[in-house]
Amino acid sequence: MNIKRWIRRREGNWQHLNSVLPKVEQKCLKSLLSGLIRELVSFYRSLAADLARARTQEVGNTLIQSLQSLTTGAYTHIYEGSRKQE
Repeated sequence: MNIKRWIRRREGNWQHLNSVLPKVEQKCLKSLLSGLIRELVSFYRSLAADLARARTQEVGNTLIQSLQSLTTGAYTHIYEGSRKQE
C-alpha cells in the first residue's frame, strides 16, 4: 500500500469529521438531523478502520495520535451522547 496516496485519499474524510464534531458538541444527539447522525456514524466507522490500518502500516505516531483523538471524540458523541438521551 502506498501510504502517502492512502493518506491523501482519506484526509478529506478526517477533516470533514473534524468539522462536524463541534456541531455535534453544541447540540444533543436527539436534536440532530437523522442525516447528520448517519453521516457521523458512517465517518466514525471509516475512521476506526483507518486507525487500525494506520497502526498496522506504522505510518507514524503523529498521524496515529491524531486519528486516535478524532476516533475518541466521535465515539464519545455517538455512544456517550446516546446514553445521556435515555
